[in-house]
Amino acid sequence: MKRKLKHFDSPFVYYRNYENPYNIYRGRDGNIVTTDKAMTPILGESLIVNTSYEKDDKNPQSRWNHIAQVGVIMDRATPEKALATFGPDHKQLAFVVNWVSPIVKISYDFMAIQGGEIEKVHRKPLVEDIIDAATGIRIALTNFDEVDS
Repeated sequence: MKRKLKHFDSPFVYYRNYENPYNIYRGRDGNIVTTDKAMTPILGESLIVNTSYEKDDKNPQSRWNHIAQVGVIMDRATPEKALATFGPDHKQLAFVVNWVSPIVKISYDFMAIQGGEIEKVHRKPLVEDIIDAATGIRIALTNFDEVDS
């Protein structure tokens, strides 16, 4: 029996940032994420926060691909599924995801490494932005623990 996500305050949260914004859509359609990080999620409980971020130093407000989604990591996926979903640039590890939020537009001022991690200081406000964009409810997370993704 698979557990259902009850809230966003999961103690096991991973953050992935895509350099290519279209990979958010590909991952949603394929119900999959891929990574080259050593992730060891608790299947059915760990959350994945996917974002796409493109920095434009000259005009930061012009970034169009500041989007995000949240899902629950349910299982491991095969390399064939990763290849079918993302093509030849897929990463080594692949996981099946149950998406629990729509793809939403988020604030453009969070910091991330292109195609990599989101800086820790920006993670909590980022999740609050995602919840606000997905539900219209502005909250302040108080019990927010996370793994170092």
